[in-house]
Amino acid sequence: MLLYIALVVVVLFCVRLLLDKQSRVCHLKRLPGLKPQFLIGNIGWILNIYTRKSEYHPSVYILERVLGHNVLFEKHGFHCFWIGSSPIVSVFSPHLLEVSFGLLNAPEHAENKRTQ
Repeated sequence: MLLYIALVVVVLFCVRLLLDKQSRVCHLKRLPGLKPQFLIGNIGWILNIYTRKSEYHPSVYILERVLGHNVLFEKHGFHCFWIGSSPIVSVFSPHLLEVSFGLLNAPEHAENKRTQ
């Protein structure tokens, strides 16, 4: 009986962790990029890379795919790339970088804006 209670507690804890993670990354699914699958993300192609015989290390193919997505979503200036169920936001537009880091409101940049 105690084993069943422990099992139920562990399952409820895992479900809670899963729901917490899904609620944290749900807004990232609306960003430009390939959408992940529920629960496993885009782990299928990573497993495919690691299980096949390749000339180069698998990380070379992962980097190649990330750079390819940068070219595909270049007009947006950013995109969300998923490795497994973990999101990676790639920002490559200088304007978006300034806005995202709040550099436009920094005191040293305020003087430069007045002089221009």
